[in-house]
Amino acid sequence: MMSREKDFMRIAATSVAGLLISGGALAQDVDQTGWKYVIAPYAWGTSIDGKVTVGDREADVSADFGDVVDFVDTAAALRFEAMKKWGFFGDIWFASLSNEEETPIGNVEVTFDQTIAEAGALYAFQSDLVGYFGARYQQLDGELDIPIGGERSSDKDWTDAIIGARYTPALSHRWQGILRADVGGGDSDLTWLAQAGVGYRFSDSWSGRIAYRYLDTDFDEGNFQWDIAQEGLGLGLAYEF
Repeated sequence: MMSREKDFMRIAATSVAGLLISGGALAQDVDQTGWKYVIAPYAWGTSIDGKVTVGDREADVSADFGDVVDFVDTAAALRFEAMKKWGFFGDIWFASLSNEEETPIGNVEVTFDQTIAEAGALYAFQSDLVGYFGARYQQLDGELDIPIGGERSSDKDWTDAIIGARYTPALSHRWQGILRADVGGGDSDLTWLAQAGVGYRFSDSWSGRIAYRYLDTDFDEGNFQWDIAQEGLGLGLAYEF
């Protein structure tokens, strides 16, 4: 997993730096006649791979995309943006997750509730290139159930500063590309995100979006470790006004 982490980290960091540098070089006036608002409910079908440690118990956790339906018990997500030249955003994703692995000592079960919330400021270098900075908050209520050692549970939360960029080039009259990347740290050793997809505009107000998103987090504090990569397709519907 470490090799893949390093590769994706380079991609995310290089993408953010490249987009922000090109944005500064190509900055142009953006229409500031009025605020634009976006409300976008979405679903992220995330698979998961990595290591979870709770107390003195450690488990490798892996659930492929094909297992997501069984892995995710409940999930909900919503994003909001308000934009002129400058703007702000908020994003919250919640899921109740569970996974069971068969091992030589019996079934090891991992269950946890996860909340990921983001908030920060936006800046439009141009109409299709937006930089952002803010914070990513993650909260976990996790439990490991191991046949020999019994149950171990923990409730942890942490916050990281993030900086990133989003590029949405027009592909046609109705289609647009979606590229996004950010990196950050603070309470965790590292968090970074890379996303790529497309959007389709049904009307002036409504659009649909599909994108593949990869989120990696390496958080380690005392007897709790969350060294996890989450990735999968996201589907969303956006309303602009």
